[in-house]
Amino acid sequence: MFRRCVGISFATSFVVSLYASAQPANREHISFKSVDGSVGKTIPATVFHPKGGGPFSALVALHGCDGPNDYNKWLAWLQAQGYLVIEPDSLAPRGFTSVCSSGDFSFGAQALDGLGALAYLRSRQDVISTKVGVIGWSHGGAAALISSTPRFIRTNRPDGGAFQAAISFYPACRPFRAQNLASPLLLLLGAADDWEPPSDCIERARALEAEGAPITMKVYQDATHAFDIELRDRVRNFPYGVVHLRYDAAATADSRRLVEAFLLQHLH
Repeated sequence: MFRRCVGISFATSFVVSLYASAQPANREHISFKSVDGSVGKTIPATVFHPKGGGPFSALVALHGCDGPNDYNKWLAWLQAQGYLVIEPDSLAPRGFTSVCSSGDFSFGAQALDGLGALAYLRSRQDVISTKVGVIGWSHGGAAALISSTPRFIRTNRPDGGAFQAAISFYPACRPFRAQNLASPLLLLLGAADDWEPPSDCIERARALEAEGAPITMKVYQDATHAFDIELRDRVRNFPYGVVHLRYDAAATADSRRLVEAFLLQHLH
């Protein structure tokens, strides 16, 4: 499902371009090199700076299939919690604006972008290199799952090791067949999700729990896919059928509570 990249040198794995003068003081545009060798361009990203001088714990935020911006409220909230957050745009350098119905962009390729962002963050003086996690939603949630697996870490050998924490919202779990975890994992699902039904995730999470893996799962009974995006109720049409998306304020508030506690446990 994802490309194998052996022998990556993280010492030269990023290129930084700063355009901070044109941005708000708490945001910065940069670019870095992905660990995905098939992408010929650097990956553009936005860095959200918390208040203060740091160094900070940090998060790599992996977007859904429509690209960045859907989760800006989450990124601003994480920033307010004191985390430095980087959101790569994995679609633009590959010539995509959306991959929701095409399947042209793999979860593994996005996970490799996440490793490039991890290397970039660990190079920054205002980041605590041993306190970097990953958070992802939908397509990015599946990439976060892959990022938490021992096989992925062994294959790509990031300098400094795996993420210290991984959080995944309503991902596709079909490619996730790990027997253990390289990072503690928080899995947040909607029972009414008809885009990525949670049954595979629940089955895998319970198997990991039985093996003693560091996983926490919460399933919100009436929540759909994208339950934390504050938009009016909507549907999306795909060749295989219609999916329903509905904002759930209670599930969103509870997921923030769980994310806050999980990050306090693993990134502080």
